Amino acid sequence: MIRYPEQLIVLFMKNIFKSITTNTRKAVSLVALLLILSLFLINCMSPTTGAYGGGCGGPAAQGWSGPVQQDGTVYVGSMDGDVLALNVSARSRGLTFPSKSDNEWRGEIKSAAPSSPCGPVCGPSASQGAIIYDTPVVTEELVYVATYSGQVYAFTTDTGTLRWAYPRMSSENIGAVVGNMVLDSGMLYIGSSNGKVYALDSTTGDFKWDFQTDERIWTSPAISERTVYVGSYDSKLYALSAEDGSLKWQIELPAAMCSSPVVADDTVYFGTFDHYLHALDKNDGHELWKYRGGNWFWAKPLIDNGVIYAPCLDRRVYALNAQTGNEVWTFVGDSQFAASPVTTGTSVVVVSKKGELYNLDVNGGTLLQSFSLEAEVMAPLYTDGTMVYIHTRDKTIVAFDLESGAIAWRYKTEAES
Repeated sequence: MIRYPEQLIVLFMKNIFKSITTNTRKAVSLVALLLILSLFLINCMSPTTGAYGGGCGGPAAQGWSGPVQQDGTVYVGSMDGDVLALNVSARSRGLTFPSKSDNEWRGEIKSAAPSSPCGPVCGPSASQGAIIYDTPVVTEELVYVATYSGQVYAFTTDTGTLRWAYPRMSSENIGAVVGNMVLDSGMLYIGSSNGKVYALDSTTGDFKWDFQTDERIWTSPAISERTVYVGSYDSKLYALSAEDGSLKWQIELPAAMCSSPVVADDTVYFGTFDHYLHALDKNDGHELWKYRGGNWFWAKPLIDNGVIYAPCLDRRVYALNAQTGNEVWTFVGDSQFAASPVTTGTSVVVVSKKGELYNLDVNGGTLLQSFSLEAEVMAPLYTDGTMVYIHTRDKTIVAFDLESGAIAWRYKTEAES
């Protein structure tokens, strides 16, 4: 089972309750309560497990930030609360990190743990390294990252010098950030667990606007033609003006969104907790089609050349016609798929939660190659076309060479004591 915060179970049960009778709800409520209690106790009793990787009194909580590569450098938020700049050449040569001649750096972020009993599902309560789920946004000059404790940071790409932080006061926060930030036209757009969408100036970090939804936001926004699309756990999809945050339209969904939306042409695609993948018209939100999987479409889907590739928690990857929703092919893996895939143009690369990498032919889903990473994977993948970069749950960045079918290099991100 995917390790996720106990709040997700509650939200999932709320969506189930919409479609069942009152008597049945009483029975399900008892089961849900026992399930939540058992998960809470299991996480607290174990020093190494839990939604964020830490139990009561155990190791520090962990997020799962995805890697991004630009100009020969891989940027990622580590599971110890640092932002890392890893030079591809230096890592392939096995140099001591950080290699100053290769502009490598480690930016440490100290952050108080989230204020929930015993931390997030029994995480630690003392000050610690930041919990980072957000995949960094990288420009030529700056690297941006948001934290679970509700701060946004901008570091210089060359030296890792902190350029700005928001909010300005370290004691303030914008609520826990679990999804990814999006950069568009000089603005950063961020969804928060406090139910708000924030827009910040990417150069200065100045606040521009916010918009309040009725529930927490744990998915990433999507931007298209100066419109911000965001889903909240209030079971609504919102379309906002990117300029001022004003509401263009909103639509009630049959269940809350569990995947981040992606926009292609005139369509918004996303998964909901009722096991459906939806395609809505981006101009007014009316439904174009929907496709039911065997479980949640947790990972953000991928669109390429008229086909949507949607990993699912039912151990399948679905390739669907983006216009009609008709099935093109499916592939069954060894375990659930929680990490967002990547494409090289001729193949789609997915990694299962257990760490099995599959390279699939786009034309029929034929398995071209597979490789066991021997570690869990939940973070989104990144590829430059020949190399796939993966952040595994054992705190390692892996560079997998698609041409050779082998690991080119790996680096353990854990800070030296």
